Amino acid sequence: MRWLTLILFFPLCLSAQDYKYWVSFADKGSQTLQNTTPALSERALERRTKQNISLHITDLPVFPEYIQEISDLGFKILNHSRWFNGVMVGTSDYSLATALTPLSFVES
Repeated sequence: MRWLTLILFFPLCLSAQDYKYWVSFADKGSQTLQNTTPALSERALERRTKQNISLHITDLPVFPEYIQEISDLGFKILNHSRWFNGVMVGTSDYSLATALTPLSFVES
């Protein structure tokens, strides 16, 4: 009986394929070093001050509105990177990837 169940449901597992994409953003949105708190811990900020390392645009978080807009298209946000300025997204709908192309803030 166990083998029969396995044989019947195995094809269903194969049909639900997930596609994953890395989406790079062209910029950090309307965020600047002057109007946004860097995504660094207090300890990291103290260390940078002590070693005279200035803040950089890569220290800002990924622009939340970009993440929300991609999520609204139907993608699941799997991970994000402030240094690479992008998100890893997943979907089971292969054709959904074409919806990313016309977005002005998507670099690749």
